[in-house]
Formats: sequence, structure tokens, C-alpha cells
Amino acid sequence: MSQRISDDIRRHASNGYVSTARKSGKQEFEIVVGDIHRDLRMRNRVPQVSAALRSKKFLRENHLDLVGESGPPSGMSTTTRLKYRFQDEELAGASPALAPGASPLRGVSIYQRIRELYGIAGELYRGIGGGEHALCEERERFYGSTTGLDPSEPRPK
Repeated sequence: MSQRISDDIRRHASNGYVSTARKSGKQEFEIVVGDIHRDLRMRNRVPQVSAALRSKKFLRENHLDLVGESGPPSGMSTTTRLKYRFQDEELAGASPALAPGASPLRGVSIYQRIRELYGIAGELYRGIGGGEHALCEERERFYGSTTGLDPSEPRPK
């Protein structure tokens, strides 16, 4: 019975999530364990869903690589996100040529767009001396010197 349930999980993920990502030409996509659990109206099967979506069988049948995951350390939560990449462009549906005026981000969720920006602000803040330093400078420009120091004096660290 347990094997049949795992097969149902893999089949649902393949038909609903993998095929949708492949048709839209995405190279990478994510599946949230809780979405599958909810779609199949399961109860207390989160570990089984997690295991089925990580299984070599699922990856092999769909020509996928598991490239990342996020969520709690156990990896057995409804909030666990598994990130997959198609093994080659042909299987992913190689990016079709865009029609004139079409957006290259069409079909990409706002969540995915934000994740692509992750880390850029960190580089920016490190380049200007850290986030706290940047905030202090902005406050001083807005309010004037709040530390009682001459703005030309070096800031205490």
C-alpha cells in the first residue's frame, strides 16, 4: 500500500508540476511538499511525500536533478521547498524564441523573481561598509548629526 501511495505522489508531481514547468520552458522549478500533500488530500503523509519527491526513481523518470531545498532541518515539513533542474535543455523544452514585445519573465512568479535578486543587496551593503553604516549615514543626511560628532570626523566603529 505504501508503494502505491508513493507512486501516486510521483505521478501527481510529474503530471502537474514537472510537465507544467517543461511546457513553459523553465530550466528550474520548485515543488512545495505541502502543495502535493494538500492536492492529494493526504493526512499525516508529509514524510512519505518528501521521500517520494527526493527519490532516485522520481528524478530518473523525469530527467531531473535536485539542486536545492529550503525549509526546516528535518526536511519533513509542509513548508519544505524542493528545487529541481532539468538535466538538459532539450528535455526542458529549450527556451522558445520570444514573440516581439513578449516579456522574458512571462510565466515567472514574483517569488521566483525576488529569489533571483537574493544576495544582490548584501553585496551592495558590504561595498559601502555594511547595512548599519549605510543606515547611520542616511539618518545623518536626513536629520543632521545625531551623534554630536562633526560629520567630517570618522565614525566610531
